[in-house]
Amino acid sequence: MRKITQGKLIIGVSTHSLEEAISAETKGADFITLGPVFETPSKIKYGKPVGVDLLKEAKEKVSIPIFAIGGIKEDKVSDVMNAGADGIALISGILGAENIKEKAKEFLRLL
Repeated sequence: MRKITQGKLIIGVSTHSLEEAISAETKGADFITLGPVFETPSKIKYGKPVGVDLLKEAKEKVSIPIFAIGGIKEDKVSDVMNAGADGIALISGILGAENIKEKAKEFLRLL
């Protein structure tokens, strides 16, 4: 992949377990997403939520940035950040809002 992008892009890998997170780093990922942390309709096919404990464990064993994904609403931002997430990835948390711009601002404020 690095040859194709000629080093101009960063590479992220979507992971759903500690093993996948470690493997992604070993294979050269620049960052990973880990989840679903919480229950969410868009991530049902990936299994049960992994929870914040797995996020904490992954941060202890993986040195690249980890972005939490899956079911992260405003009331869960502090939980994932306190668990060590470097950031969050959102779909419905923002796109499901009536006012997408204001919802995005709210998440940025929480971060």
